[in-house]
Amino acid sequence: GTTAFRLTLQRDGRTTPLGTRTVDVSESQLGGTTVWVIAERREGTVVPTSDSLWLSRTELAPERWVASIDKTKMAASFSKDSMFGAIQSYEGRASFSSGVAPLTFITPGMTERIIELLPLRVGYHALASILLLDAGTPRTVPAELFVEREERAHVGARDVDAWVVLLRAGRYEHQALSSHRAHDRRRVFAPTP
Repeated sequence: GTTAFRLTLQRDGRTTPLGTRTVDVSESQLGGTTVWVIAERREGTVVPTSDSLWLSRTELAPERWVASIDKTKMAASFSKDSMFGAIQSYEGRASFSSGVAPLTFITPGMTERIIELLPLRVGYHALASILLLDAGTPRTVPAELFVEREERAHVGARDVDAWVVLLRAGRYEHQALSSHRAHDRRRVFAPTP
């Protein structure tokens, strides 16, 4: 299915629109095998971005990743413990390879979909990794995912009971709100200071 988010920045009592983020999950074929595709795009922002990540259906392991940030393009393929890819930007072309730890979150869309599948409760804790692509060099960083607390959140036109889920890797932190209702998992992924 498709989920759309209106991105805003709230500061000093003012709200500034930052565009729209759309995440679409669908089935596809890759090398004759049925896979999940998580396609994500941001529009109406200063710099348009897109990500498409192909995951194996059984292990939810990454198979292929294609992304763009404005005119910079990246494509990567994965094996069980590695990734191989190339980047093309205004600086030229470069290839890369890197080890990738098991249970590594590749994109925000992937992270959100994995959170949907977890048996969340206050106190839930799991170890994972996130993939960072710094200046064309990928690296995995150890992370922890945990449910910090419950709260009532305003989502769309209604209030929902939700878990506050944190993904933390060093100084990097994302906060997600995940609805208690399994068939109505709505989340807001937002960086926290």
